[in-house]
Amino acid sequence: MITIRETLKSDIPHIQALWGNGTVMKFVGFPDGLHKSDADMDA
Repeated sequence: MITIRETLKSDIPHIQALWGNGTVMKFVGFPDGLHKSDADMDA
């Protein structure tokens, strides 16, 4: 089962890891990954 919920601050490290993965992100135009700092993510 899939549950959709609002993103929590505790999810940020997981999102950063996913976004930083070029294998995943190449499909959305970031073949080297999308690297965002904690400050970037705290908006």
